[in-house]
Amino acid sequence: MFNSAENLRVKEFFDLDGPWLDAVSGDPELPSADRLADLAGAFTAQFGLCELYDRTNDRLVRAGDRKRAEAHADYSMRHQERGLDYLGRAMGVADGMAGEVSALDRRPSARAGAEALAGFREEFMLLIADSELKAKDVTRIEEVYDEAAKAIAEGQNIGEWLGGKLKDLDEARRSEDRGNRDNLPWWKIVIIAVYVGLSAWKIWRCVIRDRCSRGEKAAYQAAAVILGISLKFC
Repeated sequence: MFNSAENLRVKEFFDLDGPWLDAVSGDPELPSADRLADLAGAFTAQFGLCELYDRTNDRLVRAGDRKRAEAHADYSMRHQERGLDYLGRAMGVADGMAGEVSALDRRPSARAGAEALAGFREEFMLLIADSELKAKDVTRIEEVYDEAAKAIAEGQNIGEWLGGKLKDLDEARRSEDRGNRDNLPWWKIVIIAVYVGLSAWKIWRCVIRDRCSRGEKAAYQAAAVILGISLKFC
């Protein structure tokens, strides 16, 4: 099974997720952010595998191969349950992150923070737009970024904001269609919001920590992993 089309897609996703994780991690005041970023990759891979195996199951049913179809249906549900388990852990970690964010006593100046987020947005969206995504989907990702950046700039607790998105994802994945709505499904949009939120927060924090040379790498890595989520799990 390791060399199956499904698992090769996941390997390609992790090849993108690893560098993103390196780019956004390492804030000593927010260890929960690192754990949450790690769990994001875990539940994304599991939900992606669930959907890939489910599509293979549909093709096998149409071809009349009931035995293999049943096996793939079982694989699909196994990955769905694993994804929900990782997601449950992530929701707990987000609660811890909210507490860590509340304890922070430094914020960048409004101007410096806004400039950093705007610069990140420009670079990030240029990379997203220069892709195979439909224009409608590029717009949806842009809206997700703007929502996350606004929450951060207005002083909302990013741990609480991310926790809300994780709850939305849990609700979507437990629904009858598992969040599979529209060309860029709702479950992917919510996961993208988590990745974008963590990436934008990295940029916000880099202004305080004087680590923007490293933080700026997050734009490229975030775009790459989000495109991986959008295009590889379809």
